[in-house]
Amino acid sequence: MLRKKRIELGLSRQQLARKTGVPTRYIDDFEQARCEGRERELALVNAFLRLPTREIPERFLTAEESSRSWLVAEEACLAFELPFPPLEFRQRVPCTLLQALAWCRLLKEGATLGEASPVEYGFWSHGLVDQYHQPLGVHPLPLITWEDPEWRYVVWPQLRARCENRTYRLDALTLAAGWNSSRWAVMQLDGRQNRWDCALRENLRLPLLTPEPTEVHGPNWRPHLESLLVPQDPPNHFGLRDLLCGPSRLNGMLSDPRRSGVSPG
Repeated sequence: MLRKKRIELGLSRQQLARKTGVPTRYIDDFEQARCEGRERELALVNAFLRLPTREIPERFLTAEESSRSWLVAEEACLAFELPFPPLEFRQRVPCTLLQALAWCRLLKEGATLGEASPVEYGFWSHGLVDQYHQPLGVHPLPLITWEDPEWRYVVWPQLRARCENRTYRLDALTLAAGWNSSRWAVMQLDGRQNRWDCALRENLRLPLLTPEPTEVHGPNWRPHLESLLVPQDPPNHFGLRDLLCGPSRLNGMLSDPRRSGVSPG
């Protein structure tokens, strides 16, 4: 089915690989029904081809899985001419291939890396914990940030938020902060796998952004993401001027604070 759909769309294996970021050798395997251990990459290819995609169960990523995803992402970044995050970021941010490419594309489009605690931006909705469920407090976490004349956007990849009855792994916690309003949201990138989970929305009590995997590979990924992050009807929340403190620590991933866009000016 996958090969038939690829041919119908007039794509070679190499072209499909470039468009999805999945190595050509993986696509060869998928067309021969060999996909064990590569379910997430297969889901990404199927999503691009508009083929049925089996739901991938939500679970924590192991260090081995994350390392493998970053290795595959490095190949994809070379093909797409995308910047590749430094080792410190990769070690601290576990991810799937789709997530890795999403962050790399943002860097390609002008975003920068830094670190700060969401608490410093005023996030008090839920406690943040590490992989051992220990509270993080105001411990600085890796982030991706960029801004335009009206908004500052901040993305914290791979966080765990503790609600009353459950801890959720979030693909990203996001903030769009303007001078008069701001908006927190949760972003889940792996397709529709979280959309059935009504408890997730009810427990987090935050907007849930679920862009399609194909959007990540489009030429307008950052504008599309901004359209999801910026509130259409700004609520009466505290704006950027009202935040009492902002991130003050920059790690080795950033060399010039003036270019970081991290510290609320």
